[in-house]
Amino acid sequence: DLHEGEQRKVVLRLRVAAHKLGGRLVAQVDAKFRSTATQTTHTAQAIVRGEVTSNHRNVLDGRDKSAARHIWRARTAKALDQASTAWESGNGAEAQRILDSNQAAATKIAKELGDDDLEGELDKATESAKDNFKKARGVRGSAAGKRATKANRMGAYDLMH
Repeated sequence: DLHEGEQRKVVLRLRVAAHKLGGRLVAQVDAKFRSTATQTTHTAQAIVRGEVTSNHRNVLDGRDKSAARHIWRARTAKALDQASTAWESGNGAEAQRILDSNQAAATKIAKELGDDDLEGELDKATESAKDNFKKARGVRGSAAGKRATKANRMGAYDLMH
């Protein structure tokens, strides 16, 4: 539910079977909504088209950097949340693996995009989560443990907003 004037960011990940080269429709999204004030129904449409190519440089150059930033913020937020869940379950090694894996992937993408700011932002959020777990000293149910998971989930929330 949205209230008047409210906006929501929505990030979708689509996998497209690319059986032949050339342009194609990737997705068409139609959203209908009703104004509670006027009872009027409105429609909004988004159309996504893509070009299938075998030229890797065209793929890298054609990426939407703004979309990539949103995607990797969302992925990193998800990793922070998953790592917190693993840590709360007593699996600190899995929490570390989740954070390290996402951090390596995010760093690779940020470097491909030439986006030092994105790399710094995601690295800072991930390192902060790792530090929070270290400060809690592996004691999940303790006050320090609760602070660590709360801080990491707040970090995830901040990345998404």
